[in-house]
Amino acid sequence: MADFLLKKGNEANISWRRQLLAALRPYATAGTYVNYLCGDEGIAGSQAAHGTRLG
Repeated sequence: MADFLLKKGNEANISWRRQLLAALRPYATAGTYVNYLCGDEGIAGSQAAHGTRLG
């Protein structure tokens, strides 16, 4: 998405990214993508990913 490695133009990149995320938020669902869990999240990560389907 936005390139934060370059010092030049960071404010514009940050602003663009925040505007994009705000525009996409109404279409997002709550929860966590299972493939991004790395184990540090513990049971809370699994519950966020699976919700009420977790037995």
